[in-house]
Amino acid sequence: MSEQTVSNALNASAKRKTFGHFWPIHYYYASSEAITEVQVHEPTSTRIPELLVQRIWRDLQFQHVHARTTEGAALAIMSPGRHNTETSGPDFFAASLKMGEEQWAGDVEIHVRSGDWLTHGHERDPAYDRVILHVSLFEDEWTGKVRRRDGSLIPELILLPLLEPGFKNLLYQHFIQKEHTFLCQPQWHHIPATYIRQHLPAYSAERLSTKSQKTAPHLQALFVHILEGLGYTQNRIPMQLLANRVEVEWLYGLPVAEDREALLLGAAGLLPRPKDLLEADRVTSDYVMDLTSRFERLTVRYGITPLAPQVWRFSGLRPANFPPLRLAQAAALFSPGGLFDGDPVEAVYEASCQRDAILQLR
Repeated sequence: MSEQTVSNALNASAKRKTFGHFWPIHYYYASSEAITEVQVHEPTSTRIPELLVQRIWRDLQFQHVHARTTEGAALAIMSPGRHNTETSGPDFFAASLKMGEEQWAGDVEIHVRSGDWLTHGHERDPAYDRVILHVSLFEDEWTGKVRRRDGSLIPELILLPLLEPGFKNLLYQHFIQKEHTFLCQPQWHHIPATYIRQHLPAYSAERLSTKSQKTAPHLQALFVHILEGLGYTQNRIPMQLLANRVEVEWLYGLPVAEDREALLLGAAGLLPRPKDLLEADRVTSDYVMDLTSRFERLTVRYGITPLAPQVWRFSGLRPANFPPLRLAQAAALFSPGGLFDGDPVEAVYEASCQRDAILQLR
């Protein structure tokens, strides 16, 4: 792929002359010479479009003769598959590949990062059972670890090391580098300092107001961060995925503690199956079966799709930090006297004002 071809593909970024287009707040500074558009916003996070990664795969615009899976198997691409642009499901159907000495035929799914497989819930979607290769632009902590519904690992290819140097530079210039700069920065010097001093506070206040309307309610945001903290480093992402599937209002609407515990453990995919209880004592077995029955009813009410159990990590953890115990503790926060009994946002604020804030939050 020539640099000109890539430049054309990225012209929405390369040719942009205004201050940006990510926040819907527009102002105009009028002078005798020109009218300058001012848009106050923050830089976005990753802005590399997944469609671009799909086209890289579709057109084989990478050093595919040197391709290897994350497990080291040589990858030969006989056909990248038929690009799915009309229906839900995998990005490419009927691909033909050779991995190692084995011939494969099936679907290919494309993502910017490996963890997007979990973020999009593909590990529970039967539409992705025929995926034979997961292709990501960047690697992350989930690289080489994504699984199908049946728990089987999916071979994975990381594209970034296989891109031509010129293409890598263009990606960096037009996407990655701009994540760390304000899009309005090149035009900032055109605005008179007096105008900035006079109007920037109002613009900033309106931007923050708009941002607050876009973010989750305070209680949901607090719930997400608490679950992330309970997951520590090893299970932070699964906890985040779980928090995004369970609305805090559901937990507030369940007055029975066992229902709250069943909701979190069931949505996490961590309720033991009957065959896992063969050696359990009667009390434990009865309690787990009760939670399972409760979760089945809650699934009908809320339409919950549980996470795959394989996303959780137990190795290297002390038993006190195992995810089921942490989720039971999270459910207890909604019991009388718990953090969510009353105004948790105010409680966190008051605790943060204390010198022993960490002890207050334990």
